[in-house]
Amino acid sequence: MTRSSEAVDVLLSDRRRACMAIAGGLLSLRVASAKTKEEPGPREVSVLDFGADASGRSDSTAAFAAAFSKSDAVFVPAGTYSLGTVPLRQGLRLRGDGERSILVQRPESSAVLLFENPAFGPSPDAALMSISNLQLRGASDTLGFAEHVHLLTLLGAANVRIADVTFRGFRGDGLYLGGKSLKGEQRHNAHIEVENCVFDGVNHENRNGLSVIDCDGLQVSRCTFRNVTRKNMPGAIDMEPDADRYAIVRNIHIFQNHFESIGGNVGAVSMYIPILLDAMPSNIVIEDNTLQNVTAAVFSLRQAVPPSKDAPDQGIVVRNNKVSGSSSRPFDIRGVVGVELAGNQFLDSANAGLVGYRESTSFVRHLALRGNSFARVGNNEGVGIAVFSVQGLLVSDNTFEDCGNGSSTSYVFDFNAGLSTQVAFRHNTFTSPLGRSKYVIQKETGHQFDARSNVFASDNVVQPGLKSAFEAAGAK
Repeated sequence: MTRSSEAVDVLLSDRRRACMAIAGGLLSLRVASAKTKEEPGPREVSVLDFGADASGRSDSTAAFAAAFSKSDAVFVPAGTYSLGTVPLRQGLRLRGDGERSILVQRPESSAVLLFENPAFGPSPDAALMSISNLQLRGASDTLGFAEHVHLLTLLGAANVRIADVTFRGFRGDGLYLGGKSLKGEQRHNAHIEVENCVFDGVNHENRNGLSVIDCDGLQVSRCTFRNVTRKNMPGAIDMEPDADRYAIVRNIHIFQNHFESIGGNVGAVSMYIPILLDAMPSNIVIEDNTLQNVTAAVFSLRQAVPPSKDAPDQGIVVRNNKVSGSSSRPFDIRGVVGVELAGNQFLDSANAGLVGYRESTSFVRHLALRGNSFARVGNNEGVGIAVFSVQGLLVSDNTFEDCGNGSSTSYVFDFNAGLSTQVAFRHNTFTSPLGRSKYVIQKETGHQFDARSNVFASDNVVQPGLKSAFEAAGAK
């Protein structure tokens, strides 16, 4: 092992330990799920007591608003309720009778439920807000796409639990965690928990299932995302702040969710940071999810302006996810520092996973690919993973099977235009029983290796006949 490769291992190991420690304590909301009942609980009031119409024929906005203002605990009996935008407040506990309690969005409303913090930012000791056992229904199937028409909007909320809620047919987002308020003031969301929810876009005529514009502490678990996102919008979960330097995107944990039939042009789970923020996005963990049939990249992690050379690792971990069915790319990583993809299964992607891209701002630092399985990746493009400019790339304990399309230019790794340093391949297995791979590693004429800092260890297993153009001090 060379000193350069040891340095890569140390950097990535330190970051991984820090990220795992933070991921274990992202949120500590310990609130029991409310039981579904036919009647309000002892301390709850019913929206029917305030004149709500459960038939859905008349507007119930005023009745819901009155109930929210009078009680901290509000029950929505089974029925269909026609609503404009109803304001929420911190400390409110709103509960329905499951999917039978349907809040239908009126055409003129920008959100069914809206929380807008009157203060500059969320109070860390704010009373818990709870929304559970409801169905929020939009009109994407009848009115079509509307980018800024959401079902639930939170602006500057803290300590919120959203559980067992179905978001159906949203025209913009199912759930929008906003930054600026509607009046332009700065807002930050904090400690939001989304659990056992369904985000059903119905016909893909929507923006995202969940948009994270600004949030410090978000947990999304055991949710289902399906039929989400039109072709010119991002994807199911999109972490994308506005171009405001103060925006916060950190301490995000996305786990044990299922994604199916996800459209869009960015990624099923994506992060796009348009400018250099005052605080880098950090401590983002995406793990134990299942994903199938994704139109764009499965995971997209992109920053338009990369951090400075001395910036710390961002602590982004994508691990133990299973990707099947058709997808465009397994991942698209650009302009970030400190990312680990570990223990993931990537099957049947049309195009290559991307590490950086042609523009200089896409430079990637400290990326680890550990223990992943790549099978039949690059069916159309002929490349499994395309690497552009990177400093500190560790590829270890992965299996690569039939990556490429069988043409003479089918490569498992293609080092394209750019510069790479401190690249280490250790204990990987490269096979091609169907003959789809021709090269383990190809070097394009526009790429520059730093052979002295590169390693191709002897413990890599390469099927006989597969070629390599890698340049490394420890190459075979």
